[in-house]
Amino acid sequence: MNRLLLALAVWALAGCQTAAPVSPAPTAHSTASPPPTAAPSPSGAAKLIAFARGTENGAQLIVVEETGGVARPISSPDLEVPRWSPDGEWIAAARAESDQSVHVSLVRADGSGYRELHPDPTLNLGAAVWTPDGEWLACEGWDSTDETRDGIYMVKVADGSGLVKIAPPGIPGSFSADGERLVFSVKKADGHRLAIVNRDGTGFAILGSEDVEAYPGFMPDGTIYDSIGDRVGFFDLEGTLLHQVSAPIGTMNEARLAPSGKRFVFTHFGPPGNYPAIATINVDGTDLQILVPAISGQDALHSEQGTPDWQP
Repeated sequence: MNRLLLALAVWALAGCQTAAPVSPAPTAHSTASPPPTAAPSPSGAAKLIAFARGTENGAQLIVVEETGGVARPISSPDLEVPRWSPDGEWIAAARAESDQSVHVSLVRADGSGYRELHPDPTLNLGAAVWTPDGEWLACEGWDSTDETRDGIYMVKVADGSGLVKIAPPGIPGSFSADGERLVFSVKKADGHRLAIVNRDGTGFAILGSEDVEAYPGFMPDGTIYDSIGDRVGFFDLEGTLLHQVSAPIGTMNEARLAPSGKRFVFTHFGPPGNYPAIATINVDGTDLQILVPAISGQDALHSEQGTPDWQP
């Protein structure tokens, strides 16, 4: 399973608890907006796909139209694991600081409106997903000073208020269409497992025994999908693997469903060079399209690409 540097660090920090304590910070913090470099798609135009590109000095958010074209960087601080808001206006992403603390940040696709959420002085908030109403985020959380606080937390987007733990440690994947259930992945000794919890923190359950990746989601019919090995698996609500699809060539990692429910965007490893590209494919495994080719040559050593998400 390929993960960018921050995502790897999040798992390591959550498990090892070796990061330095975080300095106190305000509930919500805004900074001056960077100059815009990538405008959102106008109404009726092709939607954008956001992803993270690792570099030698950090990570950068990138957007590309769903139909392909030139990939454009978003002018913002180093951010990873981008997730679009339900209205397609904002991107929530995780930012790692030099003191090893991690927090959720929000930015528009044109680089404007950047702000950070700091609801707790010692609680790190990493990968996050939106509720369907766009008012809350479910975030991967861990406290380097008190591991008993580790878990998945809900936090209000507007001001960072309402912080509440709803599940044991894991990485949030997606909410159900009605916003009542969150599917996520939990780390076990022998890999990762699907898990589910109600929005109010009740009903937590580990689903099945399959080793999955970090970003599960719901299909339109209510079943669950997640990358599993080099392909995408489809599961019932008990975690039973129903079927799998694979790409004609290469692997399907970090898959995310399109708003139409008909295609996936994913991190694709395939020849030549076996470096990651950003690709889309029909949910039945047909019509593979490479949107952003893998970076080759010397630059590939510092240019991982991954954790894509499709603008609603």
